[in-house]
Amino acid sequence: MSIASFCVIVGVWEIVFGLPMLVRPSATIRWLRDTLEDHTTMRLIGFFFIVISVLVLSEGARVGTDGPGLVRLLAWVTGVKCLLICWWPRQFTRMTDFWFPNATVVRCGGLLATAFGVWLLDLSGSI
Repeated sequence: MSIASFCVIVGVWEIVFGLPMLVRPSATIRWLRDTLEDHTTMRLIGFFFIVISVLVLSEGARVGTDGPGLVRLLAWVTGVKCLLICWWPRQFTRMTDFWFPNATVVRCGGLLATAFGVWLLDLSGSI
């Protein structure tokens, strides 16, 4: 898989989750908690991202400070994180309780996720 394709997939994913977190944080918290409690869904999503991470890293695993190098670093982090989600989904659910204590924190996370998604989509056009 090309780095640009990985950027598009992860960028759209970040925007799809970031915008609701930014606009309606309380409703998004409820929705995320319901999703995180379904461990089969968590494992399937984790498996999907492991596969795309491995596909990107199979074309080159060297991390660098340029755009493609940072995307490869993101692929490494995504792969490891999703492997942990597949093995221990309950731990990930408990960890999110720490990160989502109130709507303000979720709104800030949504802003960061949306900005990151836009950056990845912009980067996909220049790779």
